[in-house]
Amino acid sequence: MALNFAERIKPVDPQRFKFAIGVFGAAAELKGPAPNPSQFPINLVDDDGSVTEIRLADRAENRGLLAINREFRGATDLESISFRILSMGEVVRMERLSKMGVIQLDEAGQLLVHDSVIYALARAPFRKSGKLDKAAFVAVVKSEFDRMEANHPEV
Repeated sequence: MALNFAERIKPVDPQRFKFAIGVFGAAAELKGPAPNPSQFPINLVDDDGSVTEIRLADRAENRGLLAINREFRGATDLESISFRILSMGEVVRMERLSKMGVIQLDEAGQLLVHDSVIYALARAPFRKSGKLDKAAFVAVVKSEFDRMEANHPEV
């Protein structure tokens, strides 16, 4: 039976997701507690009982995911948070979001992501394949942006 990611990747609390992105980013950039992924081997057991040990490279995304796993260990939303964070790369490259002004580069080349994008990614649906439903996601971004701007028109 094929995995149905649409059923597995549940919406998560937007504030909790924003915090998780911070944990991920700090570990990825070595600005916070960052476990070395190579120190956490993964054992794969084959059907014949043989074991293969895998050690992950010390790369930014591996450090970030380990930090997320440590911070949210045992949480029912850990898998959903992780999948959503791994979708950020795809999200920040979406031209439609740049045109909306919710993804920008500042003068120093730093990426600026409006909270509406983060909040939308926390709630947006995923397809059975595990891919983000981009049309639905952009609609949620627009809705979140309008809601946030209505609540804080001076910002």
